[in-house]
Amino acid sequence: MALLVDSLCNFQEEPAPQSLPGTPSTTATLDNVIHQCGRLGRFQWRQYCFLNLIQISAGLASFYYVFGAAEPDHRCRLAPSLWPNDDTYTPINQTHALFLQLYIPTKDGKWDQCHLFDSLNINKSLIECPNGLVFDRSIYGFTFTEAIGL
Repeated sequence: MALLVDSLCNFQEEPAPQSLPGTPSTTATLDNVIHQCGRLGRFQWRQYCFLNLIQISAGLASFYYVFGAAEPDHRCRLAPSLWPNDDTYTPINQTHALFLQLYIPTKDGKWDQCHLFDSLNINKSLIECPNGLVFDRSIYGFTFTEAIGL
């Protein structure tokens, strides 16, 4: 091993000078070997960055599930003239539940997530949510999906 280090780094161990007992002597340490071999060059920096790039991309891919994969249930927000502070997914009381039944269509027992009945039209035509969305916070709390309005 010593021959390999000597041949690769041109390192030759200096004889330890005579010192007084109890004082440290200068011998071949790891710092001396690294100093003799040379500092980090272009190749070492490239290798370091390449290997870290792999680890960082793996970390970003795993964090995607924290921010992007959580898609909470949502429904259209009622008009402020009907319910001024419609910010809870589940009905607060019977009046709120009645408004939700009148203005939000249901599909398979769940509220439609993207449409609302047009209150001005007698035909009950569907329109997209003009007042934004209300998210169910019972499982996920405030999510990234809610923050950016997806």
